[in-house]
Amino acid sequence: MAPIIKPFPFENLKNYPASQVEMQHLLLSVLPQKSNISTLLQGFGQMMHHFLGADVEVIYESLYITRFGSYVENLGESFVVASLALTPHPKNFIIEFDSRLSRFLVEKMLGGGGEVFEPVHFTSLDQGVLKYFLIRCLQQGEDFFQTVQVKPHLKNLYTQKDRLGKMAAAEEKLYLVTFRTKINKHHGFIRIGIPETLAELIAATTGRLQRVNDEAFFDKVGLWKTVVWAEVGRVGLNIDQLASLEKGDVLFLDELYPDFEDGNLKGECLLHLGDEVEKGVSVHLESKEKKVFLSLGKVP
Repeated sequence: MAPIIKPFPFENLKNYPASQVEMQHLLLSVLPQKSNISTLLQGFGQMMHHFLGADVEVIYESLYITRFGSYVENLGESFVVASLALTPHPKNFIIEFDSRLSRFLVEKMLGGGGEVFEPVHFTSLDQGVLKYFLIRCLQQGEDFFQTVQVKPHLKNLYTQKDRLGKMAAAEEKLYLVTFRTKINKHHGFIRIGIPETLAELIAATTGRLQRVNDEAFFDKVGLWKTVVWAEVGRVGLNIDQLASLEKGDVLFLDELYPDFEDGNLKGECLLHLGDEVEKGVSVHLESKEKKVFLSLGKVP
């Protein structure tokens, strides 16, 4: 019996309004060169290793626009949000730390083994440890912040929604930049929240956005990661053919780029970047002993 074909859940697709794209361009335009970011991340990693004996990995994940009130309402029962001033700008921004990673930091800095328990409310002692850690982070990044001509100051630490909710108007837009974070084997996130009023001040300071050349663009985003994948063949099927597929059916590819010789693949295939499907770069492929090797001739 043919499997039931379910419609694609279009409601799960993300909508990227022009304002969000503009904000992404703005963030790229104010980023310093990747060498300065590398210095900051390297210093942060060294500090983490010094305090915790831990290795840290931080990867940019996404930019999302919401309302400040909705953001506060959707916070979990246990959370840690720091408010920071960004001199010379009069408006504050926030940094949210994954509660489990925050618990790990506290336990390690208090001499524990770094066990991560279920999130609980943070005591005054816990908050004091986290404040000290944040201040040291800001000190570690002093040279970096000078390159972007700002000076951050820790203003407050919030663990209660009612207090955090008074920081800004509920209807104010909030730009949330999420970084996936790994400390040793513990995974979590760090989220930076930029209120619209602060974003407008940054935009006014930066001036009208200009298109940057490729070299300048990659110098700013060189640390961000994307997916590279190889396509060895493809076949087109219509809806009726898809509906009639059953377990054990064999599909023959209309286009098979490499040849199959002596149990190994050898020949050309297409190398794709990110979500790109229709375009690709032709590369040479060889497989040997269950390993695949790709040779890139030149980058277009």
